[in-house]
Amino acid sequence: AEQDDVERPWRRLLRGVAAGALSACLLAGQPCMAEEASSAGVGGSFSGSLRKCDPKSSCVSSSDLNAPRSYMAPWLFGPLPQDVAWKQLLQELGQLGATINTADEQAGLLAASVPYNNGIDVDDVEFLFKDGNLVLLRSQSRRSLPDGPFCIMPGCINGPRNRDRMASLRDSLGWGNMETDEDKQWEQIMMH
Repeated sequence: AEQDDVERPWRRLLRGVAAGALSACLLAGQPCMAEEASSAGVGGSFSGSLRKCDPKSSCVSSSDLNAPRSYMAPWLFGPLPQDVAWKQLLQELGQLGATINTADEQAGLLAASVPYNNGIDVDDVEFLFKDGNLVLLRSQSRRSLPDGPFCIMPGCINGPRNRDRMASLRDSLGWGNMETDEDKQWEQIMMH
């Protein structure tokens, strides 16, 4: 209970910083959330924003606002300077055995291929660092498996398996996300 009291003001601060950054992007007329881009992680050119998920693919992205199955909230890297957060993400990807495809620190773009399940599955991940400690993300699995049929864990969200892999990466970095579950209540739904 004591830890929750300490973390909540911190989360509120991060949400305030992120909201300010998003507002600044919108007021400046710059894209905060990606609309469309050419391939960033697979040797293509980068247009300044991340792509949405391909339909029927195993993918999560902070750009898919209209597709709840594929949407994942942007990440917040807290009070760290951006260059430190960049190096931290590179190091964590290295520990996962990732191959870095694009690393443009000036543009804030990092794209990599991350093997999972002993190399059976590979996620092509893209991260776009924005002002205000915000990181937009996209992860598309090369092998599209059907989503699980249901959730039995509190707070579980059905969807692509790489959602859990990205959440695990975020948690291992010690970063937060722009959405919190503080005000949400899990309700079990019985299906007959």
